[in-house]
Amino acid sequence: MIAIRPILEALVLLVLSAGVAVGTWMWTGGPSREVACDPDKIKPGYICFADAEKLPSVVWVDARTRELWEQNGYPDSVLLTDHPSEDFPSLMAEAFEALATAEVVVVYCATEGCGSSEPVSQKIRELELIPEENIFVLAGGWKALKHE
Repeated sequence: MIAIRPILEALVLLVLSAGVAVGTWMWTGGPSREVACDPDKIKPGYICFADAEKLPSVVWVDARTRELWEQNGYPDSVLLTDHPSEDFPSLMAEAFEALATAEVVVVYCATEGCGSSEPVSQKIRELELIPEENIFVLAGGWKALKHE
């Protein structure tokens, strides 16, 4: 015969625990999903979003795929990706005017370690349109943008 009392006690504990969890969530809010960025700890050539948004005349360069850029690219960003599905020289020609008039360029891709931001920023540096020290990679990538 199955003992019902231990099952009922476990069920009561489960319901009480769930109630406390929901109450805590409502009172304090959910967990923070912000991308932490400490300017003193990022690699040279990288910049935190909080610092980048304060700079004048920033051109945001999306180094993700066209599909992702069209879906949720940063407002007024330009697409410049080294993804094999794209023709980089054509994209560079489209972005040239924006890059030539920029005071600062910030390149971002899906994550900090995605591998596209650094090569794209290097290709922009090679154009010598703006001073090299004004071309940055966004620390945290697109995740840093979507939480701002």
